Amino acid sequence: FVLSDNRALEDNRLNPVQVQAIAIEDGKAKILIGNAGKLTRVHVYATRYLSNWDNFSAFDVGGPPSSYSMGLSRKRSLYVEERVIGEEYRYVLDRRYARKYPGNMLARPGLILNPWSLRKTETGIKNAQSGEAYEELSDLAKFGKEQEQRKRLNMREERDYPNLDFLGNNALLWANVKPGEDGIATVDLKGISGQQRLHVYAVDAWNVAYRPIALASSDPPLRELRMARALEPKKSFSEQKLFTSLAEGEEFKIEDVTTSKLASYDSLAKAYSLLSTLSGNSDLTKFGFILQWPGLKEEEKRAKYSEFACHELHFFLHQKDPAFFAKVVRPYLANKKDKTFLDHWLLGDDLSGYLEPFRFSRLNAVEKILMARKLGNEGKAMARHIGELSEMIPADPEKFNRLFDSAIGNSALDSQSDDSLGFDKRSDLMKAQNKQRFLAGSSATLGTGGYGTGGSVARDVRNSAFLKFEEKAKAEVADHFYAAPAPPPALTKSAAKAQAEKKTLGQTIVSEIALPDFKDTSVKGLNSAFEFDAKSTRAAKRARDKLGYLDASLKARGAGRQFYRKLPPTEEWAENNYYRLPLDRQKADLIKVNPFWNDFAAHPADKPFLSGNFIYSTGSFAEMMFVLSVLDLPFEAEEHQVENEGVAFSLRSGKPLLLFHQEVREAQKAPNARDILLSQNFYRADSRYLNEGGERLDNFVKDEFLKQIAYGCQVVITNPTSSVRKLRYLAQIPTGAVPLQKGFYSEGRPFRLEPYSTRTIEFYFYFPETGKFPVYPIQVGSDKGHLAGAQAFTFQVVDKLSKRDETSWAWVSQNGTAKEVLQYLRDHNLNRIALDKIAFRMRNENEGGDGKAFFAKTLQLLSARFAYDPTLWSYALYHKDVDRLREYLSRSPLTGRCGLYLDSPLLSIDPVERGFHEHLEYKPLVNARAHQLGKGREILNNRFFAQYRGLMEVLKYKSSFGQDDLLATSYYLFLQDRVEEGLRFFDKVDPQSIDEKLQHAYLSTYLDFCKGELASARQRAQRYADYPVDRWRNLFLDALGQLDEIDGKGVKPADEENREQAQDVLASSEPSLGLDIGKGEFTIAARNLENCTVNYYPMDVELLFSRKPFV
Repeated sequence: FVLSDNRALEDNRLNPVQVQAIAIEDGKAKILIGNAGKLTRVHVYATRYLSNWDNFSAFDVGGPPSSYSMGLSRKRSLYVEERVIGEEYRYVLDRRYARKYPGNMLARPGLILNPWSLRKTETGIKNAQSGEAYEELSDLAKFGKEQEQRKRLNMREERDYPNLDFLGNNALLWANVKPGEDGIATVDLKGISGQQRLHVYAVDAWNVAYRPIALASSDPPLRELRMARALEPKKSFSEQKLFTSLAEGEEFKIEDVTTSKLASYDSLAKAYSLLSTLSGNSDLTKFGFILQWPGLKEEEKRAKYSEFACHELHFFLHQKDPAFFAKVVRPYLANKKDKTFLDHWLLGDDLSGYLEPFRFSRLNAVEKILMARKLGNEGKAMARHIGELSEMIPADPEKFNRLFDSAIGNSALDSQSDDSLGFDKRSDLMKAQNKQRFLAGSSATLGTGGYGTGGSVARDVRNSAFLKFEEKAKAEVADHFYAAPAPPPALTKSAAKAQAEKKTLGQTIVSEIALPDFKDTSVKGLNSAFEFDAKSTRAAKRARDKLGYLDASLKARGAGRQFYRKLPPTEEWAENNYYRLPLDRQKADLIKVNPFWNDFAAHPADKPFLSGNFIYSTGSFAEMMFVLSVLDLPFEAEEHQVENEGVAFSLRSGKPLLLFHQEVREAQKAPNARDILLSQNFYRADSRYLNEGGERLDNFVKDEFLKQIAYGCQVVITNPTSSVRKLRYLAQIPTGAVPLQKGFYSEGRPFRLEPYSTRTIEFYFYFPETGKFPVYPIQVGSDKGHLAGAQAFTFQVVDKLSKRDETSWAWVSQNGTAKEVLQYLRDHNLNRIALDKIAFRMRNENEGGDGKAFFAKTLQLLSARFAYDPTLWSYALYHKDVDRLREYLSRSPLTGRCGLYLDSPLLSIDPVERGFHEHLEYKPLVNARAHQLGKGREILNNRFFAQYRGLMEVLKYKSSFGQDDLLATSYYLFLQDRVEEGLRFFDKVDPQSIDEKLQHAYLSTYLDFCKGELASARQRAQRYADYPVDRWRNLFLDALGQLDEIDGKGVKPADEENREQAQDVLASSEPSLGLDIGKGEFTIAARNLENCTVNYYPMDVELLFSRKPFV
């Protein structure tokens, strides 16, 4: 053992094995091994290149066992000068000498304008600890083994192993060579050919040693991997689904109503109904009141706004009710603590800061468009940016068909629609007439037997009428027993008119068909059906009258006195930005680019906007609310002029509307169209497709091919028959080519091809050398023989293309001039371009780049197009460009390692903006003790403790507190009942330099109650007694009510639904009686009592004490 003052350490006396020297002589390697023993072995292998495989770990034997150690320490005795008193006793003493503040019954103040509950929290319990007696405390020495345990992290790493198949010789290995007594191991290097590095490992029972040495340079033998030998070589129509937007007074026509479908969306209610159907979003259902917004009274508008205030409603009111927004919303939003982009946009603040890459990257699609329109000169660039992002979305015809069919079907089912244009009626009429002509001369009696056209129409209408009225009667009775659902939106004028015309629907159809013997039967049936409507309504009324006792019972129940309501659990509250959405979900992907927002971005801001692509915008509640806000549809549909001429239908719009129409139209024949059973084409692997107008097209190569460039082959095999085919194909790569991506030289494989289906085969290869190389065309056959073959093709492989492909980014980025590169960036969709391919151009000219001027022009162009590439921006450090470096650092991963807050010339980190910290509030929160219990103050609510600690983590990075920091700190101190400390922070707040003036006013009122300054509290509360937002108005009215109660004016609640205020009213009306006994007299203090009875009982106190001395 080796001893020191603090530790005893075992000496294991082990001498590790070593590779001391390597010498190459006469084709042999002599290796000197130090500390060699009987178990020592030497492993040697020779390679051409360095390997990325960790061979050392493969030989690792784990090392010698850890040495035993023991910690040594001297015994010490420690004494305390005074004993620890119990925490309860200490709490009483601290409370006795603490500054006293009056009790405060007002609701605790907060800084959040529109709170919503994130979650429920849990509050723990802390019991006071007992004290200790005077005693000696000794710090006993700790003896034992002290050693650190090392843990190995066996993490799987993805590695890209090089393909060395082209080498003619493999690596050579000499294993388990035993050193001689002199410690020298000799290896005969005979057979070395092309290997350039020798790796030596010495291994024994405990250790591994490694040492490499370079060999003489030589050319390696190569293996031929290329493909060496190949085998011998009139009108058409389509159903189209379209949507058309019509401005006021525009015309629309359909040629044939019998083969068409039409749905009109001429009001916000219809668009709302479709979005609700497509999404099934419950939040959208809650906001159904927006459809009746123009008809609401001012008090009703304020009540709804107070309940549902959020980004979505703010934007809707900004677009649809500017007067209310200017009067109520804008002044209210100015008080918000942490404003988001949309708050700044609504308030008209400067938005240029959001062009900075980091802040821009966090904006969703709508916010980007709004920002560009606000800045003015960015509108066209943003429209292009949104359009290019939209082009990146692959076309999905199935999704469009599904959404379009929903739009057509929803219109038919929607009570708001009711075929206000009469299109469905006209279509049914024309179809019935066509059927009547076809059935002319039939022996069947139409209309009476029920098998003719008219009979079926009348029967369907009659049956549906009876069912509807019967359900209505049952529903009116059931409403007394079950809670009724929320009422649907009110009918528009056109819908109401259509509903009023239902009674004549059957008569209209029958009259226009003009069938014999049809009117008497069908009309009578229809009239009787509508008479049933009145009868069922009267029956329902009688049933309702009989159930009147239920209403009386409810009234009696409401007159009863309420019991005490238990305090609900503490909840965590956050600012309601996007409606009840956590902050970490309010990112760029909240609203993504789609065809609708592409249309909105490209549309002039000063013209009415309509787009049928709104059917794509159901990704979130926020997106649907924005859709309803920007669609310039009226709240109420207007009448439209409709004309019918035979099967033709025409419409002149009375107000803007959207039409979804499905028609059979003549289709234009596609150019170069042909039937394809078997095709074989080739393409460059890094330029697989072309993109034109949002459509992805194949980019096949047919002329020259470059050597040492990866190419692919696409084979498409189609079965145009109705039978299952069992086939076999034979494919080869071209002569002179080498396969890539685990490919093949030649492959034949059977496969099964279903009727009317297609099979696609793809494989990759490259040409190491130039020349002309034929390819054996793919062949397809079956058991019966050959079926089809592709056309023969010969590859012309060159060092350099004779034609400059300036349409390829792969060529332009590497070979084009600086001017050509910039022009390419201007003309193409930046979202499809790998911008880092021009990173080498960011360097100075003497280092192979295009210089600082090119760097500046490129980044300016990209910034104007809202594009960002971290590799290109990182060259700001290379060029010492402070502005671009600031942009780069703001989006760099470095920000995650710079703390929660930083304010520097190059990098600013705002914890709120980056989502590191969010102001949260907690209510109702009742502290079990108003003062500190024990040595340290503890927050027993789990979520509040984490939030308070998070705020402290942010503040520790700041050299001084800002105004918002002082306010937030004050709030959290008041929440802990630390009034004296909270006042010290609150008194430092300058009311004129903060946005939260409304919150500051209530905080001041609350503290006036704590300090007993009631006159100041009344003066401040009266200024906000008529505030337009219910939540905050009620807080100040409650303060005025308590001030009136203090003045003896009685209790009057500001908000009858508020638990605390309701409890105050109940407490103030509760009878109470107090008795104060004096010398020869007593005084009765009573409240809410008119009289009381006093009884006297003689008592023998001495006898009672003797019988039971301790009560």
